Amino acid sequence: MRKWEELPKFMQCEEVKEYYDILSEKRLSLKMKRLFDIAAGTCVLILTAIPMLIISFKITAESPGGVFYRQERITTYGKKFRIHKFRTMVADADQIGSTVTVSGDSRITPVGEFLRKYRLDELPQVFDVLLGDMSLVGTRPEATKYVKKYTKEMRATLLLPAGITSEASIRYKDEAELLNAADDVDKVYVKQVLPQKMKYNLESIRKFSFWREIGTMIKTVLAVVGIDFPEKEKTKKKKIMKKTTKNTKVNRKKPLVALLTNNDDDVYCFRKELIEGLIEEGYEMLISCPNGPKFELMTDIPYIYDDPVIDRRGTNVVADSKLFLHYRKLFKKYKPAVVLTYTAKPNVYASVAARQLGIPYINNVTGLGSVLNKTGLMRAFIMTLFKTAYRGAACVMFQNSTNMKMALDSGMIKGDYKLIPGSGVDTERYPLQPYPLGGNGVDGESIVFNYIGRILHDKGVDDYIEAAKRIKKKYPNTEFNMLGFIEPTEKHYMKVLKKLRKQNIVRYLGSQKDVKPFITRAHAIIHPSTYGEGMSNVLLENASSGRFIITTDNPGCQETVINEQTGFIYHGGNVEDLVKKIERFLAMENEIRKTMGKAGRQYVEENFSRSIVVNAYKEKIKEILL
Repeated sequence: MRKWEELPKFMQCEEVKEYYDILSEKRLSLKMKRLFDIAAGTCVLILTAIPMLIISFKITAESPGGVFYRQERITTYGKKFRIHKFRTMVADADQIGSTVTVSGDSRITPVGEFLRKYRLDELPQVFDVLLGDMSLVGTRPEATKYVKKYTKEMRATLLLPAGITSEASIRYKDEAELLNAADDVDKVYVKQVLPQKMKYNLESIRKFSFWREIGTMIKTVLAVVGIDFPEKEKTKKKKIMKKTTKNTKVNRKKPLVALLTNNDDDVYCFRKELIEGLIEEGYEMLISCPNGPKFELMTDIPYIYDDPVIDRRGTNVVADSKLFLHYRKLFKKYKPAVVLTYTAKPNVYASVAARQLGIPYINNVTGLGSVLNKTGLMRAFIMTLFKTAYRGAACVMFQNSTNMKMALDSGMIKGDYKLIPGSGVDTERYPLQPYPLGGNGVDGESIVFNYIGRILHDKGVDDYIEAAKRIKKKYPNTEFNMLGFIEPTEKHYMKVLKKLRKQNIVRYLGSQKDVKPFITRAHAIIHPSTYGEGMSNVLLENASSGRFIITTDNPGCQETVINEQTGFIYHGGNVEDLVKKIERFLAMENEIRKTMGKAGRQYVEENFSRSIVVNAYKEKIKEILL
């Protein structure tokens, strides 16, 4: 170690001095650490030389570009070096996206996906270990822009070489899954993920010893092959529960509002501003929703958390009965002043439970989903359930006028109801983006179309695929992307989409919760849904970003567009009509596409702002509690 006065000035602070003094007393362990790095590194290099050669051939054969990914990182005392990693992404990936990688990142190649899964992409870092820029165990080397965000205490991690693995790396081996849920990956990483990882890194320095590092390497091997070890948190759920229930004891002087839905994506993406707004108004919040990664992004919001078991698309009577009883027990325990329900099963079972206990509730009809496509007894039964729930509501919020008219005509509603603009769109989260250059599908810049949503038949994905096939034959300079997760009930699409990608017809990019980079490079969004939408958030987010919309006359879709002014509307299920609309779009001057996209932005700003929705709920809750 250097003498204290020889450290870089930015490290000479009280926060770093504490860790410096600890390491100064462990010089023997530090020497053993370096000797072990050299010996073990040499052995690893010899044993993996042939496998690394094979991997190199695989990488270059699959996609153009070099074998290694070399990026500037920071190691001991702030020294800059260029790390060695096998390239797992397309060439120049860091120029078309975040430095931090999320799960399902479209830039990752098939070989790269395999290498990342088993951390084989990090094998070449043995060269960095032998050169002294890295160690086998230590804080993972960060890019310069993240090191600049370090607190003074975090700088203590630069007293030791950066490492290939660490306690933090083990515990955050699924980091990409968490970041996949983030709207702004870099912001979430700096504000939430990095501080948590640094707690483990700093703790490792406090307890530093040579043998402890040997243990960390053993844990790494176990983690890679999927074997848990005692010190690991039992489940992600417990970790989230610990964070979300911290300092959230119910204040009996404040009224409690319970918000119930079936997916964490729904909570974070569409209800977060409402939750924050109600807390600002002086309410306590209870959130009941199956556990998911997006709750990790809400650790700064105080609320009580409940983790129900909900089979969203299932029809198991026993499971649904258990859900109803769960809601009754929950309401008896916390006695909410008002209950807010979203999505089908919470709308039905939570409403009945609240009604039995005399608790006022507000339903939100986020769309009648696949119910509209059902017939006979099944449709009649489900509509009866909705009628039972909605008739006792203090208010039913509808996201489109078609659903509202249907509910009124069928006698579902007895009390108050209100039409709101869907879930609204956060126009600051989805700002107007620069419009990309574009040709006509044959000459000029490539034209990019996106489908963003669940891979589900009722969402019109088959129509999108068929249209892509026809358009690609006549207009080869076009790109059709699909983003979203494949429903468990429709797994056959995985094989279909793999084949389409090989044929260069459709690129399936997986589930991408940070969709903004993909919206930015696209010229238009195609949403061919015939599903029972409430109000399509995908269309609102794209329009807010200034993108041309091509969608159906389906309720929840057509409302987001001024036909012929901000996009095109066609009859759902009519592939011929869809193809004609795409061809009209390709024949347009790019400046006209840009102008229509800007008009779409203005339209959603004026009619679909999320603040409209939040204020509607605030007013209705106040009215109920008066």
